[in-house]
Amino acid sequence: KESGIKVAVGLEMFRSDSQEALDRWISGDISEEKFQQIYYDNWNYPWSAYRVIFDYARKEKIPLIGLNVSRNITRQVAQHGFDSLTEDQKGKLQNVTCRVDKAYMDYIKKAFGAHAHGNLDFNYFCEAQLVWDNVMAINTLSYLKKHPDAVVVILTGMGHAQKEAVPRQIRE
Repeated sequence: KESGIKVAVGLEMFRSDSQEALDRWISGDISEEKFQQIYYDNWNYPWSAYRVIFDYARKEKIPLIGLNVSRNITRQVAQHGFDSLTEDQKGKLQNVTCRVDKAYMDYIKKAFGAHAHGNLDFNYFCEAQLVWDNVMAINTLSYLKKHPDAVVVILTGMGHAQKEAVPRQIRE
């Protein structure tokens, strides 16, 4: 902020449909208690792990961007595959495609044990992860299109960064 560069923080832990709550948090129009309820509706890690970031963003009026896709979409893709989405659901995903390549699958295989959810089909699980990555990239680029002089710092899990998921999708 002191450098004059406009910074925003993109958040994996918030769905894009929670953007109004993020804006209200930054403007001071929502209490911490109410915001925490919305936070826990979006994410399951302790508030205390992120509170300092949210407090700082609020104090400094740094925009927060909900990057994630609806959990109904990722759940459906993980259980039934990308092709199970209706045209209406796919329409809400803008330009998302779901081409899982070998390098992406290899990375997911390494992490799959930590993310295993019952008897999910591995290919569908990879597709769900790719949809997640694509939507975060699209929402980041959408913000930058509206704010071309801004820099977006993306706060996401290590897996989405290590496999170059979001950065790769942004480049493509």
